[in-house]
Amino acid sequence: MSRRAAQKAFDWVSIMARAPQAARGDIGALRGRYETLKAAMNAYPEKPDPIPWEYYQSNVSDQKLVESFKKSFGSLSVPYPEDTTTATINKQQKEAEALAKTAIEESKVHVAKLEAELRKIKGQKPYEDMTVDEFLDDHPDLKKEIDAEIKRGEWY
Repeated sequence: MSRRAAQKAFDWVSIMARAPQAARGDIGALRGRYETLKAAMNAYPEKPDPIPWEYYQSNVSDQKLVESFKKSFGSLSVPYPEDTTTATINKQQKEAEALAKTAIEESKVHVAKLEAELRKIKGQKPYEDMTVDEFLDDHPDLKKEIDAEIKRGEWY
């Protein structure tokens, strides 16, 4: 079975673990269909048995017919389909990997900012023990907004 299905082995357990719960039934059905088709394909030998031309030459009265079939069969060539998609798929995979690496790096930067903000929040005095002035000193943007609202007479 060397070139049959390129001997692709799927890790169904890993696929099922990463798949959303709603898709697991469909993946199970796909796995069953794949196994059925693979078993059907494996039921046949990779190379067919050779044709016993001697038997036909001795049992068929028209030798020219047997020779014609033998010659035609010998010249028969079934080409293996050319792979036209692997290069495109590999290119798309590399692009997706580059995008994923960029997203990971951006996420790490974002996580670092959020962790710094969380440390700042945890380092603050509890709200119950804090005065309004202390809170506004920690949040100068909010203080500016409140002062602007007071000047416009919008804050009661």
